[in-house]
Order: sequence, then structure tokens, then C-alpha cells
Amino acid sequence: MARPSSRVVIVRDHNVALIRREREGATYYVFPGGGVEDWESFAATAVREAYEELGVWVRLVPCCGYSKHPMGSCATTPPR
Repeated sequence: MARPSSRVVIVRDHNVALIRREREGATYYVFPGGGVEDWESFAATAVREAYEELGVWVRLVPCCGYSKHPMGSCATTPPR
């Protein structure tokens, strides 16, 4: 079973920050984020991952929603 994860949508001056990934010859883009550690909240994960992946500190605003990945790899519980 995959562990819960958190993503963060970063908007500045009408631009959205995305991370470019390449795998098996395909290029795709993802929002910064990653797995929630046992000791942290979904919000703390979003802040940590934004810094780890993009080198920026973010200020969170109210959550825009929750989702479950069709393959069952995302969290289905609300943030802790």
C-alpha cells in the first residue's frame, strides 16, 4: 500500500510552479509534493516538499480539495 502524499500548488504573478520529469522517453509535469512522514501533517509535508524540490518557502492558504488516485496511491483521509 502506498503511503499518503501531499502536493502544493504554487501560484505567483499568474504563473504556476511545476516540476518537469522525464521517464522512459516521456516528459511530464507534476506539482511539488511527496510522501507524508509518520510524524508530520499533510500541510507540513506540502511546505517541506516545496522547499526540498524548488528551494522556496511557501505560505499555505486554505486547502482547495482532496483526491484519490484511480490506482489507490493517494490519501483518502483529511489532513491531520
